[in-house]
Amino acid sequence: MMTASAAAFATLRNRWCEIVSGDDIHSIAKQIRNLLVIDLEFHTINQSRFLTQDAGVPQNGMIHGLLDLGFVGHQVLAIRRLVERGTSDETKRFIHSNSYCTRSRVSEQQSPARHMSAMMDCLI
Repeated sequence: MMTASAAAFATLRNRWCEIVSGDDIHSIAKQIRNLLVIDLEFHTINQSRFLTQDAGVPQNGMIHGLLDLGFVGHQVLAIRRLVERGTSDETKRFIHSNSYCTRSRVSEQQSPARHMSAMMDCLI
């Protein structure tokens, strides 16, 4: 028979294992794997850019600039999602998805100024 502290530990351990490597698309393991896959894809494209540049093939700087910005933006947001301190308060929880940031629950009772403040928090 387990003691109360052992049962509490087992419950917390099971929850942690689910957060780290569960089936949820937002599990830590899946986020890190996605981060690495995007990094691999970017470096493959970047390497081909340098190889064709050395061969004298014309380059489209605007497209390469957009690829660079997209990669950096994705990595910054992905890392921020991983290191951001969570909260149990549903009114303060943010959902990050690429360039969008919205409150998970914005009740109709909240003032427009508070909603605007929440949107500005995302931009900072």
